[in-house]
Amino acid sequence: DMTECDACLPGKACRQPGLSYPTEDCGAGYYCIRGASVLNPTDGITGNQCTAGHYCPNGTAEPLGCPQGTFSNVTGLSLERQCSNCTAGMFCNGIGLTEPAGLCDAGYYCPGGQKEPNTVGLECLGGKYCPVGTGTPL
Repeated sequence: DMTECDACLPGKACRQPGLSYPTEDCGAGYYCIRGASVLNPTDGITGNQCTAGHYCPNGTAEPLGCPQGTFSNVTGLSLERQCSNCTAGMFCNGIGLTEPAGLCDAGYYCPGGQKEPNTVGLECLGGKYCPVGTGTPL
């Protein structure tokens, strides 16, 4: 009797009815919330393609945010390393960013992959010039 069946578990896909336990992980690049019957759900109810700013390895129930110092403006990532390093001259101080958070502060430079606009050790020294948004001292 199908009325006694539970919905497929988060992070899993149940492609056959009557399973005693889910046997397959949700597909890479997708997340399965609950009740997914396919490896790559796109209905937004049982799951969907991984959202921008996130990545979804196999078996994902909820998208994982790209870490600080990175961002992603594309959907469907499956690995953390697919998140892009923050753009030179900019900083990415949050998790799950779809674009850099802002420009590096004047007096500092941001070579790429930076988490803060004014990182200690990246001050503009020795007669160099670093206006707002500098990636390499001038």
